[in-house]
Amino acid sequence: MSIPPMKVLLIADSPLINAGLRSVIRDTIHTTYFSETASLIEASELCHRETFQLAIVDIRNLSIPDISMIASLKEAVPELTIWVNLRTDFTLLRSLLKARVHGVFSSKSSTSEFERALRKINAGTTFVSDEIQEQMVSAVIGNIPWPALTERQEHVADLLAAGMSRHGIAEQIGVKPSTVSHYRKIIFKKLGIASMKELRQKRGAIEPTAKSGLPG
Repeated sequence: MSIPPMKVLLIADSPLINAGLRSVIRDTIHTTYFSETASLIEASELCHRETFQLAIVDIRNLSIPDISMIASLKEAVPELTIWVNLRTDFTLLRSLLKARVHGVFSSKSSTSEFERALRKINAGTTFVSDEIQEQMVSAVIGNIPWPALTERQEHVADLLAAGMSRHGIAEQIGVKPSTVSHYRKIIFKKLGIASMKELRQKRGAIEPTAKSGLPG
């Protein structure tokens, strides 16, 4: 079955990722026109000047503010199909689905999965990659633990376990204190814990004392 020509907007922060996405899409949809940007803000501006059928978001350390921008883009251009690479942070899945994206995939998604989804894109079906479907089932039945912490989450977990304050961590890693709170929530959820004491035990950290001067 032939697929009509398509204009695709690639929103990715790596030229290598863009090259890989272009290759897979061109192998499936031979007449494809691409625009590229590394910024969701610029993507929104492009979508107001041009008409795209598909936007693919593949950005490192995707955050809640990023998802809010994706939701705003979808609201402004409701006919635009949006796919997002979750990479390894599946905790953002619920927020993305609430933002009404049409597809979610991971770094382990296969080329064949992508090709199948592209061939069905005009039917308006939602693309959820095999790995993410497995994670969704696991979260429901509760038999499989949450995915491992990302490298950034590991770093934040160690800083929290060491007793560093929310503002101190934010300053060290260059984010807002509210983002640190978001990381903490994800870390607790993935590790299945509910307190800082449990986190310190998990990370093998020494419980802060009055002498240490570290906040609890």
